[in-house]
Amino acid sequence: YDRSKKTLFLMEGLVMYIPPMAVDEMLSFIVNNSAKGSEVLFDYFIQSVVDGTSGTEKNMRDFAAQQGEPFLFGIEDGAAEVFLKERGFSRVQNVTSDDYKNAYFCGANKDRAVCNLLSFVHAVVE
Repeated sequence: YDRSKKTLFLMEGLVMYIPPMAVDEMLSFIVNNSAKGSEVLFDYFIQSVVDGTSGTEKNMRDFAAQQGEPFLFGIEDGAAEVFLKERGFSRVQNVTSDDYKNAYFCGANKDRAVCNLLSFVHAVVE
């Protein structure tokens, strides 16, 4: 790893399974040890999926917990930009399931089911 070179940190399928403090530590490492222009990209659940208050994803939450991989981290709905800016990132782009369904599932795929639980976020180290 070369701290002087721009780096893409891809954390796909990761953050929802680790404690919030560990997510903060990873994001802090990226901001404090990466060249300007480095980027982070990860998928996440909104907090109500993680804590069960949404009520619609109980089976998935229960299954993950039974497998020994409970959901531990989520971001409040609509708060991804603030969450990452508070941790030193800029140019935050949040992509919800509606966003990626509208962008990529059209034509013959317009009626294809898309998981509405995951959102993606991209941010830059300035």
